[in-house]
Amino acid sequence: GHALSVPGLQALRARHKLMMLEDCAQAIGAKSHGKPVGTAGQSAIVSFYPTKNLGALGSGGAVLTDAAEIAGLASRLRNYGQGQKYSHDHPGLNSRIDEIQAAILRECMLPRLAEFTARRNAIAQRYQRGITHPSIILPPVPEGSQSVWHLFPVLTPERDSLAAHLERNHIQTATHYPLLSTQQKALPAPHHVLSDLKQATCFAQQELSLPIHPFLTDAEVQRVIDSCNQWK
Repeated sequence: GHALSVPGLQALRARHKLMMLEDCAQAIGAKSHGKPVGTAGQSAIVSFYPTKNLGALGSGGAVLTDAAEIAGLASRLRNYGQGQKYSHDHPGLNSRIDEIQAAILRECMLPRLAEFTARRNAIAQRYQRGITHPSIILPPVPEGSQSVWHLFPVLTPERDSLAAHLERNHIQTATHYPLLSTQQKALPAPHHVLSDLKQATCFAQQELSLPIHPFLTDAEVQRVIDSCNQWK
């Protein structure tokens, strides 16, 4: 949920005359130096998957843009490529969010997004202040980033041990993500990797996501903090 530098991206776009698509699937509402994510490029995408910060009850997403040409093309592509009914301008998809999901997002979830984001930030701040175990590395916040904390990922060389300890204390954790792109079967061989990918390998082997969502109670947050600090 951190934000990349929006002013930096805008300067890069202008300098090289780039077309830029921002992936904001985990960062809706985040800001960089006061500028919202999704405003640096010509368009951006957000996800409405149920576990996202703005989630529906089913899968969905949206394209954000202030360019009429891109908006029109996205609208056609999501509806079988139709410019008008039974007239197909492009090979398209059936990728329309249904009316019930749209109503849930508009009437129920979107009005609460600011409240949910504030709660995520409050939980993240309590974790940052309260977790003091020397083997748990807490996530830094990029300069100028106003995060929305979709995840709270920590690093530790003994990830499996910490995860098992927290599970014994009835605290669920997750790993994001255990394999590198270069280790995925979907990446066709042969391919050449230009370095040993030490940083990426470190994250893949050591990352563990602690619970963070707006429905955690203060008591549950404190239990996560205490359990992390009591880990041996």
